[in-house]
Amino acid sequence: MKRASLLAAAVILGAGLAVPALAHDLKGAKGEHVMSGTITKIDHDSGKLSLDAEGTMLDLHFPPPAIKDMKEGDRVAVEMSISRNVPAGTAAHHH
Repeated sequence: MKRASLLAAAVILGAGLAVPALAHDLKGAKGEHVMSGTITKIDHDSGKLSLDAEGTMLDLHFPPPAIKDMKEGDRVAVEMSISRNVPAGTAAHHH
């Protein structure tokens, strides 16, 4: 089992969550990918969660309100995009 920390724009889909739009439209995205898995650990205060995506452990970070209704054991899908040359200090902000 490998472990990966992702530094990419990530949006959780599922668990009855309305998916917010990203502040930037990820123009120039070099790759997009969707992975599904099970939440194995979640910290509602920090917005951090661990996801077992078919044997790959992902450590992800979201705004705490985005994961407030999720819990360990929930099956979710994560949509990720990665872009180059994003200005320093830019983060994927949710509306």
